This record gives sequence, C-alpha cells and structure tokens, in this order.
Amino acid sequence: MTSPESPSATVPVTDAVTNRDADANRPPVLILGGSALQVPMIRAARRLGMRTLVVDANPNVPGAVLADEFASVSTTDVDGLLALTRDRELAGVTSVGTDRPVRAIAAVARAHGLPAVSPETAAACTDKALMLQAVAQAGIPHPRFALASDLDELRAAVAQLGLPCIVKPLDSSGSRGVVQVNTEADLPGALDYALAPSQESAVIVEELLVGREISCEVLCVNDVYHVLATTDKDTTGSPHFIETGHTQPADLDADTLAAAHGLVARCLAAVDMHLGPAHVEMMLTDAGPVLIEFGCRMAGDFVSSHVVPGSTGIDFLGLVLRQACGDRIEVPPSSGRAAAIRFLTAPEGVLRAFHGLDRARGVEGVDAVITLAQPGETITPLHSSTDRLGVVVASGPDRASAITACEQARDLITIEVDQAAPAPRPAGRSGLPAQGRRVLIIGAGRGQLGLIRAVKRLGATAVVASLTAGSPPGLKEADEAIDVDLLDPDEVARQARRVGVDAVATSCLDTGLEALGAVVEELDLRGIDRARARLCMDKSAMKRRLAQCEVPTAPFRELTSPDDLAAALDEVGLPAMVKAADLQGSSGVFKVSSPAQAREALHRARDLSRHGTVIVERFLDGREFGAQALVHDGELLHITVHGDDLADGGLPIPVGHHVPADDAELEAQARQVIGAAVRALGLDNCAVNIDLMACDGKVYVIELTARAGANGLPELMSAVHGVNYYELVAREALDLDVVGAWARRAPWSGAALGMMLTDPDAHGVVTAVTVPADLPEWAVDLSLFRGPGDRIDGFTSSNDCLGQVVVRGADLEQCRRRAQQIASQVEFNLEEA
Repeated sequence: MTSPESPSATVPVTDAVTNRDADANRPPVLILGGSALQVPMIRAARRLGMRTLVVDANPNVPGAVLADEFASVSTTDVDGLLALTRDRELAGVTSVGTDRPVRAIAAVARAHGLPAVSPETAAACTDKALMLQAVAQAGIPHPRFALASDLDELRAAVAQLGLPCIVKPLDSSGSRGVVQVNTEADLPGALDYALAPSQESAVIVEELLVGREISCEVLCVNDVYHVLATTDKDTTGSPHFIETGHTQPADLDADTLAAAHGLVARCLAAVDMHLGPAHVEMMLTDAGPVLIEFGCRMAGDFVSSHVVPGSTGIDFLGLVLRQACGDRIEVPPSSGRAAAIRFLTAPEGVLRAFHGLDRARGVEGVDAVITLAQPGETITPLHSSTDRLGVVVASGPDRASAITACEQARDLITIEVDQAAPAPRPAGRSGLPAQGRRVLIIGAGRGQLGLIRAVKRLGATAVVASLTAGSPPGLKEADEAIDVDLLDPDEVARQARRVGVDAVATSCLDTGLEALGAVVEELDLRGIDRARARLCMDKSAMKRRLAQCEVPTAPFRELTSPDDLAAALDEVGLPAMVKAADLQGSSGVFKVSSPAQAREALHRARDLSRHGTVIVERFLDGREFGAQALVHDGELLHITVHGDDLADGGLPIPVGHHVPADDAELEAQARQVIGAAVRALGLDNCAVNIDLMACDGKVYVIELTARAGANGLPELMSAVHGVNYYELVAREALDLDVVGAWARRAPWSGAALGMMLTDPDAHGVVTAVTVPADLPEWAVDLSLFRGPGDRIDGFTSSNDCLGQVVVRGADLEQCRRRAQQIASQVEFNLEEA
C-alpha cells in the first residue's frame, strides 16, 4: 500500500536518526498540542534526543503517534495539566504556532521551576486589550482602539474611531474573526463574526492602519531580543486580511529595519518578557512602524519550522526546545540566504484533485510542497488561514531566487474543483426539512464530516464547535465554526446560546459528550442530558450503574489509591485489565498478567487520566464484537449487531466491522443485554455504540456511549440499512420524522463490510496517493485519512488508520475479496525521513 522514495536533499531541517530508547529514563519535554502544527516540534525533539510527553484534547491528532507519551488533556486545561505532571519531573514545557496554550505553559513552568514567561506576561500576550494597554502605557506606536460587548457599544466605538475600522476577537489567531468594517450597516454582522471564534464576551475595535505589513521572528535570550528574521507578508487585504505568502528577509532599507527591530524590543519589554520566542506583527506606515499585535510564541504558517531555517540556517525549533529545557543557548549568525512560502487557494466548490505536485517538488530550490485538504472536501471562501489548501516553500541565495522558485512551483500546481452550483433551495420549510435551522456539531474531525454534510443536505446551517488550531477538516465543510475547548462544557453551552442553535449532535466522538449534554440542558434541546453524558464518559460510574441494574459486565474494582491494587487483583484475578476511567477508546487501557505489570499499568493509567481514577476488571477471554443502535422517544428503533475484525499481531484494535455477525443465538442474547444497558444508563433520543464480549456462552457489556461508532461504522450502517445513517442522527437531534425516514429505508439483503486501511511497515511522509479512477456500485465508501505532506508511522492504534473502504456483497467472503480489491488499488508513496 505504501511506496518509499528517496528523501529530498533540499529540506532545511530533517530528523536525524536517534536511539530514543537510550534516553528512556530522561524526563520528557511537555509539548502542548499534537496537531499538524506541533508535529515539526515533536520531530525536532526526537532529533535532539529528547523524550516527549504530548497532550491534546483530541486523541486522534497526528502528534499522538509520534510522541513517547501521549495524554488526552486540553492544552488550556491548567488544572488537568498540573494534575498530569504533579508527581513527575519535566525537562521543559513548550508549544509552537498558537496562542491558546501560552497561559498553560506559563502555569506549568512556574509549578515545575522551568524556564518560561511569567503568567502575567502570558496573559498580556494572549489578550489583545491587555497587550494594547501595555504598549500604550509605554508610549509605543499602536492603533487607537476600544472594546465592545454589544451592538450599542460597537456603534459608540466606531463613532470614536471612525470608519473604516477593524473588528476582531480578543483571543483568537490566524485571522479568525478579523473583519474590516466600512459602513454602519456592516456592524451587526461584524460583531457576530468576531465573537464566533472567541471565548470572550467582548471584541476589540481598532483604527485601520494603512501601509505595508511585516513581522519579526524573535528569540529572547538573557534579556536580549534577537530578531532571527524579518518577514514580508502578502495578504488578501480587506475584509479579512488572510495571509497568502511570506518572504524572508523583508525588503527593507537599513533605517526601516532598525526602527522595526527597535519596536520589537520596546513591545516585549512593555510586557516584561525576558526569554523565549516571540512573533511581532507591525504595519510600516508613513509615520514609521506601528504595532499590530504580538505573541510570546513562535509564528505559525510553517514560518518557524520551514521559512526561518530556509532563510537563516538557524534551527529555530531546536533552540526553543533547548531553552525551554534550561540549556544555555547562543543564537548563531544567519546564513544570509532567503526563503519564501506561498499558499494554495482555489475557487469555491468541491476539491477533486491536486495535479502537478511532483513537478512542483522537482523545481530547484523547492524545500516542501504540502497539501492541507483532501479530495472530497468543500472549498469555502477565504475567511481565515484554515481555508487555505496547501503551501509551497522554497529557499535560495537571495530573495529573487527564492521567490522565483516558490512561485514557479506554485504555478505548476493545478487544483481541480467541481464548481457546479448547487440547486437553489426551495423557500420555506416545505422544501428542505431543516431550512432555516442551525445545528451545533460537537467536533470538527474526520468522524464528524459525514454529519456536517448530512446537516447541510437537510437544509440546516452546520455550526461546528472545536479547537481550530491545526485546521481540523470539518472547518472547511461547516458553514460556521466556534473556536472552543470541548472539555469546557460550560463554555461550549455559553457559546451555543450566544450564536443561537436549534439542535446539537455529534458522531464518532466521546470527548465532547458532556459539552453536548450541557448544551441540551442550557437550551432545552433534544438529546442526552449532562448526567447521562458523564455516565458515558466515566467508566467507573458506568460500570457501577450497569452492575446495579444487573447488566452483565466484567467484575471490577475501583482504585482510590495504589494501596488498593493487591486487594483488587485478588478479587478480579489475573490476567486483568487496568483502565483509566475517564479516557475513551483504547487510551489508558492495559492488559496485565502479573502484579508487577499491574503496578506499572496503574502508574501509566493514572498519569494519562485527567482525574487519576483507575479501575481494574477481570480479563474476559472470548470473542469481541459490537453493535449500533438508535433510541427514539424511549424506543430502540434498531439494534444492529456487527462482528469486529481485530488487527494482526495480537493488537486488540478493531480494523474492520461486518454484518451479519454470523451467530444468530449470540445476536439474540446481545439484543437483550443491549436493551438492558441502554435502559440502565437512561439513554434516549440518540445513537448508541456498544462494545461487547462473548465469553463462556454469555454476552457481557464492555462499555457503551451515546453516539454513533467510529472507524467506518456509520457508513457500514448506511450500507446495511439503505439509509444515510448520519442523516438519521441529524434528524434525531432536529426531531425530524425519524420514524418515517427509517420506514423508507431500503435494507441490503446480503452482507456488508467496513475495512480500515493500515500498513504496519509504512514510515515516512506521504508525497502522493493513488486511488481507483472509478468505484464499482458495490463499493459504498472509500475515504482517505492521510494525504500528501502527512506523516505515517506504522500502526499501533486506530489513530494510525490511513483510510477506510466499505463494500456490500452476497456474503462475507465476497465482501472480504471486494474490500481487498479496492485496498490493493490504493497506494501511498512515501518519502523516508
């Protein structure tokens, strides 16, 4: 399935081969975030021989599989991060390219006595109002500004500052929520637009600066501000100012360069910054440089990871990592080269394919060509940096050669887009059933794409709630996005009330279930409440409820301290399962065969858990399988039992599902147990995913949760029942004739199978993907989760799946042949690192 290629010699920074096991006892560096934005830093740490502990609220981020250790903790959850690291030593703490974790970095560093900016400096650098107040007190040139929390205050601010002006969030980045306002009629829309990605209740209004925009990439060492590179910016201009390219060094005369560097020093001194990276944006006006904003973190947009090394030869990521770990560092002189980056964009429509990527990579001087979208995704207008489709990076001895190489490569790439306009929607509710309604979708990952599309097909507005750093794929498909931490249910509920939604739903995701329940309660919507959501997310509470209601489940014991472990093992026996109670999927789950293994597993599970709660349960040696169900107004509309295919090599990871499960007696017993489990947890008006085990002639519930299953299960249900399963989930949330839609289904009389695409031996960066030109009618779905520019590192968890294929056939044997036939036509070409 994968085909390696020789690595390019022009990439400015490459990973050295390191023996990571040699430093197994070394304290890890904590990296906040595991999205694609953080992957270069994780690789840089590996290259330097550092161990990494990566945290992210989303367990499916690419950094999870690159890290030595991973924990599902939000990068803004200070209490959770302190609990995770309280009883262990850290080498350092850092992140790259985003403001969101900056305050958490400062708090964790202070608790561990590690180098970082102070919490006060972190606050001033992540709140635009505090930032501008600090520079105003220091007499630094800055735009005039005012705050506004409602339309009246916004009108008053505009009366003070004049039109045109800029309205933007207090706490966002990447141009999200930033808009130029030209007339008073634009003010209501601008207020809503700026508040949407923000967790604050106010926006900032600034005078419009006119001039040329640049930025400075800075590293502060021993109170000295080293400007590593000065960057020319290309943007779309009004109204959203999306960056379309960067060039280093900026084309400036000596006096202007000195003035810009002087502004950097004054700004960072104004917030008492003494060490670490900074990214300072300014406008070169007729009166000289004027601050736009700055952050005490490295630049995103591949500037820190690709452009700075390309133009200066300086290992920016390595210096920041070493400084965060307390190493003495010196900033080397620049190589005096130049580098350029240009972003790929296309008109609105549906992305069909990229053409010319290999030709672009072959241009002399090109360091990287990276795509940020996959075929099948909807291309939306450029409103933020997440709407861009890819990047080209090049370097050379001077600006002209770097720009020429970069733009020549960019121009060799064509983006095939289906620009066919959708049929006009009929006016009124008599046309599309959800016309005019707004659905909040919890999550914006690949598991929510089908739900987003189903909501839009029903005529509703799809509003996704998710952290937007790393550009999850749902951002491009949704109509609107709220930048919010799903592990903060109260904030999600507050944002839902602010933007106004008529329904809330999710699929394939446990992380945001409590947030979903909070929205249901706050707005009195259809779905599970917060208490039921907590039961689904807490294995210990779930097991207690199942046991109380006499639902068969593996005997278990909750551990309140390590001293309870021996008694627990005596009660449940060996082998046993040790599980972090508040994590989902296989995260924090360990099979143990001895007391020593159990002690080690307990320590690891407690470290991974946000709350430190661990359970020990009897290991059931039997057949693992599962089921999908839909509960509507207290009745189980269906229970579909499916077989699970596990990974080779003893890994207990499902890599496929099939219907029928091929054991009628087992299915009948499973249906009874499932009905009892659903009633025990009080689940209603939702999809349900159930994990089961057949052991010694009895069916046990492992766990269940109030959402559709992941890894191809909604597509498998669609193939089995002849109805779009995501649409059923959306209809349930909207209370739209679910029973009638189910009655109109067209069930398949044969078998159906979903198979995940995996390759345990694949390691490298994807340069191209080959897929079948056409799919036969029995191929229900072929979806790819990795594309050019993505890293593949074997297969150790479901996060490593490369894609999925779902087929139908007369029987399971035919389905397996057909799935393999499609899989054999999918090839990932890799560049080994």
